[in-house]
Amino acid sequence: MKRLLTTVIVLLCLFTGVAFASAQSQNSNNHDSKGTEQATDQLMLKLFNEHIDKAVANYYKDDSISFQYNWWDEGYDVVEVDQSEKGHVLKSPYEVTFTVEPIKTKHDKQTNTTTLGPKLGGTDKITFGVVPGDVAKGIKVKMLNYEHHDSNEN
Repeated sequence: MKRLLTTVIVLLCLFTGVAFASAQSQNSNNHDSKGTEQATDQLMLKLFNEHIDKAVANYYKDDSISFQYNWWDEGYDVVEVDQSEKGHVLKSPYEVTFTVEPIKTKHDKQTNTTTLGPKLGGTDKITFGVVPGDVAKGIKVKMLNYEHHDSNEN
């Protein structure tokens, strides 16, 4: 009887350990699509920041105009990526669209600091065409479209 009881306890311990290890393995392999999307958006913003900055400067023709991102507005995505494919042909193999809020800035030359001023109102949608390349040649980026939408536009 002791032997049977010991065997049952050992089997229960082994089964519990295997079940726990299996559950841990499954949890570590879960795909967090929200976290992945945020990381991808941040990467795209870092890669395109200079292009966005130049596009805003060219559009407004004013060095005191900058931009910010509004992650909390559910009316649009800050970063959108689209791919050209059969039946859905774009101007470039990939198009990346950024939605930014134009904002007035003020630079203090004495302290070498920049402060954000009032928003200009509305959002700007900037679309870039992307042609992938290899490591040596890099990618080709071209601004395709710049649209300003006033706050009262839908």
